[in-house]
Amino acid sequence: MVTPTIEKLRVDIQKDEDFDYMQGTETTYMYQTAFDLYTVNIPKMLRYAKRRGAYDSTYSLIEQSQKYDK
Repeated sequence: MVTPTIEKLRVDIQKDEDFDYMQGTETTYMYQTAFDLYTVNIPKMLRYAKRRGAYDSTYSLIEQSQKYDK
């Protein structure tokens, strides 16, 4: 069974309209939780986000989640 990576899941949830209810502070919280619990390959996530047309918003969410982590 093929399991999608955490990087792909985060970008796809952010980009997919079916997950609109997970926007705003919930998205920031999910990013922070992902960084706390898993090893997230940020360059890999940003490359995928760029292909999906979500680079700027993904980069911003990464910055926000790391600010709250400190």
